[in-house]
Amino acid sequence: MAGDGSERFARDLKWLTTYEAFLRTGERNGIRIGHDRAMLEAADVIPSRVVARREEIWPMAVRGLAMHGSEPRTLLHSDVHLGNWYVTNAGRMGLCDWACVCSGHWARDFAYAVSTILTVQQRRGWEHELLSRYLQQMRELCGLATPIHVAFEQYRRQLFAALLMWTPTLCHPPTMPDMQPPEMSREMIHRMTTAIDDLDALDVAQAS
Repeated sequence: MAGDGSERFARDLKWLTTYEAFLRTGERNGIRIGHDRAMLEAADVIPSRVVARREEIWPMAVRGLAMHGSEPRTLLHSDVHLGNWYVTNAGRMGLCDWACVCSGHWARDFAYAVSTILTVQQRRGWEHELLSRYLQQMRELCGLATPIHVAFEQYRRQLFAALLMWTPTLCHPPTMPDMQPPEMSREMIHRMTTAIDDLDALDVAQAS
């Protein structure tokens, strides 16, 4: 959900929390515990290279927070999985469940949407074109211009924080309800960790 990084965040949107605060709240609520357990519980659907480096994922998500404060902020839905999208009678797409809305870097929502909504094969075939289209829309509607090679690196860096929305749904901590069927959680974890593996995202993040 691209915004415009404008003064609106200091006016009518000043009530929004930041994505940094959103993730830190999740940390206090125990999502890291659920994440660590899920990386073992779902190891059979996670690429072996990612399983072997699973302890790097949380630190990479934390490092990715710097991006949210260093560039213009956008409006983030934060939970853009397939179940929250719908089609109106007019044929337009819509999003429901805005409980996690906040302000942050656009790449967080893009990484989440592309790595969960699409199958692995669809993502592999479409992610470059989808990113190009997303950047075009940001330029035209919001005045935000990012070179595609920079944007692609930002997309890869935000995959870690996006994954933290799904691993705790498989092994939820005591502070969280059981929100998703295990088979759904496992499929989303498979898709997202495969994206991390396909795109060598751990190596990109380590090189920063």
